Amino acid sequence: MAADISKFITSFNKETARVANFEALISVPPEVPYSGGMQELRLRCEATELPGRTFATVDQKTYGPIEVFPVQNYFDKINLTFICSDDMRERNFFDRWMEYISNSTAQNKGVSFDFRYKDNYQTDIIIVQYNLTGSPSYSIKLDRAFPVAINGMPLSWDAQNTIQKVPVTFAYRYFTIL
Repeated sequence: MAADISKFITSFNKETARVANFEALISVPPEVPYSGGMQELRLRCEATELPGRTFATVDQKTYGPIEVFPVQNYFDKINLTFICSDDMRERNFFDRWMEYISNSTAQNKGVSFDFRYKDNYQTDIIIVQYNLTGSPSYSIKLDRAFPVAINGMPLSWDAQNTIQKVPVTFAYRYFTIL
């Protein structure tokens, strides 16, 4: 038992990964209007997550106990939260991106609720986890990502100095470990 505890303690001789050492790089599709620079959007990403992956399974019984077989990959949607500038350009950008995907707001005279071809609005997102020395320790690329939700943004007279943030949910086809 003592040997197991010393092995456990020894395993922490290396530094542990820190959740705050990351960046998210979004390649904006050329058709989507955006006046800000990518550097600014990258620096404004306050929070995200490394995505999950799941297998859909089926149970199969031929002889003996039931066996489970994977039949489909499933990649979770991912959330990114951006700190907003005073002019709300980050929220405006994601509004425009979603409006580009589907023209459905009253400000458009010809509201159609139709969707554009996915090739015109999807992009890649790269998420990099850095170690304590600033070198990448884990990187993934979300392939064919696009926003599927701009989540609610609270407004309140109570929170005088609270920073406004825009939480955005992205779907993507799959991710690749870089």
